Amino acid sequence: MIVLAGEAGLAGLLDRLKTEEGKQVWDRLPPSFRQGFTVWAQKQQEIWQRAEMPEDAEALTDGLFQALWRLGERYRTGFRIQLEALRPHQYVIELCERLNVNPYRLPGLGYAACRETAGERERAVGAETPDRARIIEGPAGERFLAPPERGY
Repeated sequence: MIVLAGEAGLAGLLDRLKTEEGKQVWDRLPPSFRQGFTVWAQKQQEIWQRAEMPEDAEALTDGLFQALWRLGERYRTGFRIQLEALRPHQYVIELCERLNVNPYRLPGLGYAACRETAGERERAVGAETPDRARIIEGPAGERFLAPPERGY
């Protein structure tokens, strides 16, 4: 089983919001959204400052897709991942849409790992396969995950 713990894209999104473009987008958001996002993001950061990443996990520091690719390389395995299971939090999606960035490619907080069972901070997102194919399944069908040097 492939598990994910944390929030895809959150760390990169927080960095983007510090840019001039990010500040302009932030200022146009309704105060209730800004307040809700701020509380949620602070809570996520506090959780991950205290958490210990398992030794066999891949950090989301370069983005979720890169972490998944490195995980497959380390274990010399393929996998099938459900894109819907990877879905970032709605706050991240909405802000990334306004900033015109892909949340799956932004650095996140947390990790991806191969586990028999999911722990309390982890959720199952897919399964290992006997071949080396790394497949993302989504509403538009299947696609192969490309190696990081090709754009992830």
